[in-house]
Amino acid sequence: MVFIAIFKTIVGLVGSFALAYFSLLVLRGKDQILSFKIPYFRYIGSAFLVDLIVWFIRYMNDGLNTQQLAEPIVSEVFLFLWIWVVLSLSYYALLNEKNKRFWLLWITFVLGTSLDFVQFIGILHPGIPDEWPILFFSWATSVVSSFVIIWLTFNSLQFPDRRLTISTALIIAISLSGQRMNSLSSLYFLDPERGSLSAHLQNGLFATTIGFDVTIILGLIIGLRIFRQYNQRYTHTISHLRTTQTLLTDTLDRLKDSEDRYRTLVEQSPIPMFVHRDTKMLYVNIAFKSLMGFTALEALDTDSLLTFFPDFIKEFQGREAQQVDAVVLSYITKTGQRGFAEITGLTVRFLGEDAKLAALIDITKERLAELRLQENERKYQELLESSPIGMLIYQKGKIRYVNPTAAKILGAIEPNEILQHNISFFIKDNDPQILQSLFQRQQALQQTFEIKARRLDDKIVDLELLVYPTRYEDDIAFQLVFQDISDRKRTADVIRYMAFHDNLTGLPNRSMIKDRMHQTLSWYETLTEKPKIAIAFIDLDRFKNLNDSLGHSAGDEVIKAVSERLSVSLMQNEFVSRLGGDEFGLLSANLKDMDEIVHFAERLMRVFAAPFQVLGGSFYLSASIGLSVYPDHGTDEETLLQNADMAMYAAKAEGKARYQLYTPTLDDQYKYRNELEQALRSALSNNEFEIFYQPVVDIATNKIVSAEALIRWPSKERGMVSPSEFIPLAEETGLIIEIGAWVTRKVAEQIVVWQNQGHYAVPIAVNASLLEFQGIDYVDRLKAILDDVGISPQLIQVEITERTMIADIDHTIATINRLHRIGVKTSMDDFGVGYSSLSYLRRLPVDKLKIDRSFIEDLTLVDGQAIVYAILVLASTLGLTVVAEGIEHEEELEYLKENGCHQAQGYLLAKPMPALQIASWLPIQNKPTKGDEV
Repeated sequence: MVFIAIFKTIVGLVGSFALAYFSLLVLRGKDQILSFKIPYFRYIGSAFLVDLIVWFIRYMNDGLNTQQLAEPIVSEVFLFLWIWVVLSLSYYALLNEKNKRFWLLWITFVLGTSLDFVQFIGILHPGIPDEWPILFFSWATSVVSSFVIIWLTFNSLQFPDRRLTISTALIIAISLSGQRMNSLSSLYFLDPERGSLSAHLQNGLFATTIGFDVTIILGLIIGLRIFRQYNQRYTHTISHLRTTQTLLTDTLDRLKDSEDRYRTLVEQSPIPMFVHRDTKMLYVNIAFKSLMGFTALEALDTDSLLTFFPDFIKEFQGREAQQVDAVVLSYITKTGQRGFAEITGLTVRFLGEDAKLAALIDITKERLAELRLQENERKYQELLESSPIGMLIYQKGKIRYVNPTAAKILGAIEPNEILQHNISFFIKDNDPQILQSLFQRQQALQQTFEIKARRLDDKIVDLELLVYPTRYEDDIAFQLVFQDISDRKRTADVIRYMAFHDNLTGLPNRSMIKDRMHQTLSWYETLTEKPKIAIAFIDLDRFKNLNDSLGHSAGDEVIKAVSERLSVSLMQNEFVSRLGGDEFGLLSANLKDMDEIVHFAERLMRVFAAPFQVLGGSFYLSASIGLSVYPDHGTDEETLLQNADMAMYAAKAEGKARYQLYTPTLDDQYKYRNELEQALRSALSNNEFEIFYQPVVDIATNKIVSAEALIRWPSKERGMVSPSEFIPLAEETGLIIEIGAWVTRKVAEQIVVWQNQGHYAVPIAVNASLLEFQGIDYVDRLKAILDDVGISPQLIQVEITERTMIADIDHTIATINRLHRIGVKTSMDDFGVGYSSLSYLRRLPVDKLKIDRSFIEDLTLVDGQAIVYAILVLASTLGLTVVAEGIEHEEELEYLKENGCHQAQGYLLAKPMPALQIASWLPIQNKPTKGDEV
């Protein structure tokens, strides 16, 4: 019995070893018997052989029990198929899936359980007690055995060595046999009919089981040791193959004795290799096929070497040496992608003949990077040569490189002209220490700065320069990047000049005088004996009228003439500026006392004493001057200018053509003026004004022939504001133009109302200010209003003062003639108060003269009567209608009637009244009376 048991054990081990070895060859695809092509055959065939080992061991130990065959046969067939499928899928998953550790553990569990279950089929029966610890021990042993089988099988594929394969097959056979014995031992322990536990211990069955377990563990340890050794050897070989060509040659010499081993090493090498004879490819390894994208049959086609390496013949033709130095060749893959490889050739024996073994290292990334670097260097050189920025390399006092732009900036035609000079040559004043200190500063700050450089033609240019350290020909140097900013500097100077100077006169502007005042006040604080500092604010009187009447070009000439005079009049420590428009500011420092301040103001007034010669004519100008004194009237420039401005307005209010020193009371006046101006603007926007009408009657018939429109301002906050208070302010601010247009429109609309009420409308006179009348578009604006409202121009008369008429006599004549052409008549108001009206009267085509009230008041005197009489005679001679205004006494009316005055106006006849009240004075329509003519 012992001999039979030993024989069966030996036969089982030998048979299991043979099947295991063959299964490994099938799994690697190296068997010569079953090498026909079936998809996934190596997984299925290898799994079938391992499955066969399991059942072979079982029946070899137990024999075929025909009495138990009928019942468990279905289960055994099922388990056979189950293990076959599990192993097939497991081999596929381990060799193709990424998560190999998971599949190794999963397959170990499933296969171990299945193997353990095989041993119990046909043996277990209901009488076996429930000893689960024993069953678990059997199952655990099966799982460990399965792990050994799967792990060894998988790892043996990585190192396809024959000795390793034999060792792996032997360990697999021992593991499966040991697993079988463990299962049988468990069954005996569980079956009381087979003997007691102590009996088994005595007969050595348990010791046999432990021995097989130890064998399994030793098999795992030995397998780990073998694989570690092969892994280290393989890694060491690949590392040496990649790093040195000499090591490759030595390795090939050592492997000549074993062609199979040599072929395996080349086949599995990560370095692409191929064997060729002339241009015919004889062999390619896996790495080469992977790189090129070809199959083995495609790669070994006739003359395929030239397909991969078009430049091969050109590079290798005529080289007969045993070893060829590395050569860089371009290659083309199957997809047409081009790359670069460094190829090393070696003469070897292949199939009994000399051939060339070539190993290549893919350097596509490096070569492309090199080509890109060369391209970048080329582009960088082109950029340097064509850059609009000057670039220069300076090294140890010498200029090593200069681009064309830099050469041009430095006055050279060719860059070589610059290279002949030291860097110090181009530094202004020939001071190399300047540039050296700049280099030191630039290394720390890395910022641009400005420097003056000398050109080859000795011209000085302004450069904006950036210096930073660099390397040139493996030595420290400095790179200078610069541009010529001379034009920009000049432009900046012009802009700076324009920012602080008046464009028309060239005088400093408001910003400049404020800056000069700030400097002067700062200087003042450093003095022990503090002088007076005066600020004069000068405003030309009636300049706007002149500008509107003569045109802006004439106004500009006047401003320039005034600027020249003020500049000529300057004394030491004085500064003049144009503040804007017709306003000038003048600063005088180091005045001793108020007497010198007065002399300073009187000297400024004398500037305007002589006429100004402008555009071939003479013009007399006056100015209103306000003065403030530091520190009496302010301690900062803004306050001093504001107070001088207030003093100037006070001078204008006093009648213009004078100077006024600032006093604290002017603050209230200035405040009141500003408040009145704001209220005036608001009144115009809100239609707060009213129109009153004062009749003009025919002295002979005592009938109304016309009326004068008079504006009134019943302010809600101020009460009735006198026209003498707000009209001058309106003229000064320019609001008089809007107010005049508003009055004209309201009068025209009221005439339409009277006509619609059935009244015979008489002409209404509206007053035109100097600013309005001297405007070039006055007539057009008046006609537009009349056309828009829809009344006859004969119902509107325009009254202008003598001062307005003589401001620009030619313009006045032209305007009056235009008014006549559209049907509007004109009157000269306040006749007789001017000093030159009689000389101009014969030229003016006016229709009426209105004698000023000042002459009517003097009719009780002989001189007064003489003047009025002379006016009446003059008007009669010229054919003009005369209106006497301001009549308040019967004696005055009787005198005028007796001496031929045509019309009268005054409180004696009628006061100014609202439109509703004067309507009763108007005759009913279609019933005109005598004296209604206009």
